[in-house]
Amino acid sequence: MTVASGASRTFTITANSGYQIAAVTVNGSSVGAVGTYTFTNVTANATIAATFSAVTPTQHTITASAGAGGSISPSGAVVVARGSSRTFTITANSGYQIAGVTVNGSSVGAVGTYTFTNVTANATIAATFSAVTPTQHTITATAGAGGAISPSGAVVVARGSSRTFTITANSGYRIAGVTVNGSSVGAVGTYTFTNVTANATIAATFAATGADTTPPTAPANLAAVVTGRQVRLTWTASTDAVGVMDYQVYRDGVVVGSSSKSNCYLINPNVRLVRTPTSCGPATTPETYPRRRIPSPSPLTEVTAKPVSALRNGVR
Repeated sequence: MTVASGASRTFTITANSGYQIAAVTVNGSSVGAVGTYTFTNVTANATIAATFSAVTPTQHTITASAGAGGSISPSGAVVVARGSSRTFTITANSGYQIAGVTVNGSSVGAVGTYTFTNVTANATIAATFSAVTPTQHTITATAGAGGAISPSGAVVVARGSSRTFTITANSGYRIAGVTVNGSSVGAVGTYTFTNVTANATIAATFAATGADTTPPTAPANLAAVVTGRQVRLTWTASTDAVGVMDYQVYRDGVVVGSSSKSNCYLINPNVRLVRTPTSCGPATTPETYPRRRIPSPSPLTEVTAKPVSALRNGVR
């Protein structure tokens, strides 16, 4: 810079952010860490030079963050005095565990606390979490009115194991339905959970069976056809709101045969060969009244319709 002889000139020294003036020299000699310097009555060439140094901060910021499933305390931008210490606590939520903690990007393990000591720079700490795999689960078993489920209530089972539940209807009731986790599995008497990996529910409902007090209509139009050693009996089938289990054939007041159909083969009493009468199996739905014997047109043979409850009630 050119200055007129005998004139004066002032220089201003400014440090950048984070820096401070370290020294100013004029013609190689220090004039201190001054912010300005003025040359007066300039009569010769001269030099001025300034040097700077970084400012040593009095405090620093530690940025603390936590992922889903837990927390870190304190959190956010935490200001600490230079040279001091600060401890952070990491806590997992219920059902979670600490997966890892990093300080300035480097892992320090799945620790529950971490302490910064003699802090001389800004820093970061971050925590991550993972869900805990349970070792056991709960199956909640309930039953409505009219029956029971066993075991019942909150049933604890080991993860990966199996558990069977038994559903029993009270007298006069039947199993109406069983649901597992809200979905029907039918009117089953038992249900087994296998390889249990989550909580579950099982619920049973029951319905009254009700009493059918109306007997079947009498079998009618009994007819017999004799063919050699056999006597084939036929009749008009009985009707019933629930169902007929089978028919019993009597001769002189003694049961000599039964059939689930409206016909039956018997032996010819005048032939010496003995043959077992045909039985075609029972119907399915129970009733609660006794059978009724109906006389046939034949003086020796009659047929009765037996309700489907007869076997259950001990009547045969």
